[in-house]
Amino acid sequence: MGGTTIGGNVTLGAEFNAYVDPEALKIVLNSGINCVMVGLNVTHETVVTSEQNEVLKNNTSPQANVITTLIDYVNNHEWTRHFEGAVMHDPIGCKCINGLKCH
Repeated sequence: MGGTTIGGNVTLGAEFNAYVDPEALKIVLNSGINCVMVGLNVTHETVVTSEQNEVLKNNTSPQANVITTLIDYVNNHEWTRHFEGAVMHDPIGCKCINGLKCH
């Protein structure tokens, strides 16, 4: 996370995390570690609808319960009105840093 090619979610050009803590972004980008930027243009394409979340609830593990509860929370708030479901910003970023293919 930290960037976008489609316009920001705080200003026309700024993504929230980069906007609120530009010093942290600078430290990370200048640290020499391998970085993968996952922009809003990617995460906005990855949503879980209420209907999909109902299917996920068939998994009764404690982990699935936490995840589906969080998705319900996001889907039931007004700030998701521009999307068809809960946008998966953080999980997509985590997927990429855990070495999984991120396409």
